[in-house]
Parts: sequence; C-alpha cells; structure tokens
Amino acid sequence: MKKTLHLENWSLHFDGKRIDDQEYQVLVLKNEQSEVKLEALQLLNGKANTVVKGITAILDEYNLWNFVKMIIADTTCVNTGKRNGIVIQLQRLFAQKGLKEPHFIGCQHHILDRVLRAVMNNELGENNVIPNS
Repeated sequence: MKKTLHLENWSLHFDGKRIDDQEYQVLVLKNEQSEVKLEALQLLNGKANTVVKGITAILDEYNLWNFVKMIIADTTCVNTGKRNGIVIQLQRLFAQKGLKEPHFIGCQHHILDRVLRAVMNNELGENNVIPNS
C-alpha cells in the first residue's frame, strides 16, 4: 500500500479522542475513488505540537507530502488555533517544503468516531466505554 498511495491526490482527515488518559489520533485518506484508514496514532497527549509530530511522521513514512491537497478536521481550538493550531502548523510545514498549502475544511461531524471505536474494540475488546456516547 505504501508504494501506491503517492499515485493519487488525497484529503487528509484526522480526529482525536482521549480514552483512559491516553490520546489517540485517527488518520484517514480520502479521494473520489478511495478511502484508506491510514493509522490510529497513540500519542502522549493531545497538544498541537504532539499531534503535528505524529501526523508528520506518517506523512514522511508514506511519502505523502506532495499528494495531500486538503485537510479536514473538526473545528476545535487545538486544530484551528490561528498561530499554533494543528492545521496552521501542518500548512507551514507544507510551505517550508516548497509545496502548496493544503486547503482546510472544518468538519462539524465526528465521522471518525466509528473508525476509532472499531480500532479500540479490536485492540481492547468490545466491552469498553464508547467515547461521546
């Protein structure tokens, strides 16, 4: 899969959840033809800098910098902060690499909750508390 993701342009969707003092970020790539559940990151915390480091590591690992054209995330402050929000930091990193900054679209719906729940059920078993239920 790593070898073919760079053949298409993508929108990068991410969403985070804190469960039992552990931060998780789900990363999904989407375009008109495909949806790829890329990663469920387990992070130390949900601070913008921590999340950006996790996302950039995945963009590096999958060689996706040239192929992400849009970022979609909810409109929480950690994501949309004007100076140091996750989206602004990611857009700066794209610009530093000489790439066009991906457009940001704020998503009010938490569509990735289901993906995260499935991952968590798989990892921890299905008898866990469901976030935001």
